[in-house]
Amino acid sequence: MNAKPGQFLTFDWSVDGKKLPRSYSISSSPLQNEFIEITVKEQGVVSTFLNREAREGLTVEAHGPFGQFYFDETRDRSIVLFAGGSGVTPIMSMLRYIEEAAPDTEITLFYAVRSEHDVIFEEELERLRKRLPKFRFLPIASRASPQWSGLHGYLNRALIEQHLGKLDQQTFFVCGPPGFMATVKDVLLRLGILAEQILQERFTIGSVASTAANPETCTVEFAKSGQTFECSSVETLLMIAEKHGIDIPYSCRVGQCGTCATRVLTGDVEMEVEEGLEPALRAQGYRLLCVGRARGSVTLEA
Repeated sequence: MNAKPGQFLTFDWSVDGKKLPRSYSISSSPLQNEFIEITVKEQGVVSTFLNREAREGLTVEAHGPFGQFYFDETRDRSIVLFAGGSGVTPIMSMLRYIEEAAPDTEITLFYAVRSEHDVIFEEELERLRKRLPKFRFLPIASRASPQWSGLHGYLNRALIEQHLGKLDQQTFFVCGPPGFMATVKDVLLRLGILAEQILQERFTIGSVASTAANPETCTVEFAKSGQTFECSSVETLLMIAEKHGIDIPYSCRVGQCGTCATRVLTGDVEMEVEEGLEPALRAQGYRLLCVGRARGSVTLEA
C-alpha cells in the first residue's frame, strides 16, 4: 500500500443503503502487511455502525493513503507529538513504525485526555516507553483521580515549556480536537517555532461556516460545465457541485488529501484549511473545494 506512518485512508461505507465516505487514520505500522488497523471512536452514524453492527467479513472500498501528516526518518531525527483524545491514532502508527525502523529517534509525546480511563493504547504506550530508549511519554489528564500517576490539568504553555526541553530542529506533530490543536499551535508559534515545523492532522471541518455571522448570497460559475448557480457563503463549493450534479473528484472531504483541488479562474475562494494543497498548485490558483467557500462571484475550472 506504500503508506507513510501517520497517513489516512478514506472509506466508502454503506449504511442503510447510503454511501458515506469517512476518513480514518491508520494506527498500525505501514510495515505491517497482513492487515490495516484503524481506531474508531463512537460519535456519529458511521462510527456507531462500525462499533455496534459491523461484523467480520464486511467489505469496504478504500482510497489512499493520503495526507502530509507523517513521520519521515530522513527528516525527523527529533520529534514532539501532541495528541488529544483519539488524536493519538496516527501517532500510534508513527511510534509503531519508529520501533521497527528508527528506534534512535528522539520522541516526546504529550497526550491529553479527560481521565485515566480515556487513555487509548495505554498498555502499548507503556510498552513503548520501556522499549524505545529516547521516548518520553507525558500523559495529562484534566479530570484524573488522585491515583493518577501522570500530569494533572490542561495542556498549556507553562506545562509545555516545563517539559519540552531545548528547542532546536524538532518536527512537531499535532492531532486532536480543533480547540486543542489551535491552542498547541498558538503556544508553539509564541515559543518561536516556525510554522513549517508544525504538522497538523484534522478530520473535522466547519469553523468558517459556524462563525459566519451574516451569510451572503454568492454566485458560482462552473466554466467547463457551463452552469452558474447562486449559493450561500456558508456552503462549501463541493457541496454546491454535488447538489447540482457536477462531478468533482474528492476523497477525504476535510482538506487533507488534495483530490478536489480545482483552479479558480476568477473571484475569491476562502479555504478553512489547506494542508492538503501543494504550494505550487496554490500559486497556480487552485483551491480545495471540500473546504472552500465562495466570497462574492467565483468562476471555477470545472
